[in-house]
Amino acid sequence: MKESYIIAIGGSNADGHNLYNYVGTEDEVKRLLLNLVKESRENDKEGYTHGTETVDEIQSRPEEFYAYASFYDYHIDYTARKVSAMQWIDVEGKVA
Repeated sequence: MKESYIIAIGGSNADGHNLYNYVGTEDEVKRLLLNLVKESRENDKEGYTHGTETVDEIQSRPEEFYAYASFYDYHIDYTARKVSAMQWIDVEGKVA
């Protein structure tokens, strides 16, 4: 079943996180995360040291998936979280 996800991309050399909307199945979102890792690896082939290499290596948590790419002097994290599982927060910072 297709669901809405927020995709967060951030890392040690980034100022904050980039956030994206994505709609797909769990298998599709896992493939997306793997493709994002592959793209980062291709963009810095010489600096890449290790990271998520296969769909089976993607970490699954309740309502969330995680992949990563590590380089000599930085790393990048890729997280997909189901919108339906996200919590609300009020203007005072209290999680509802």
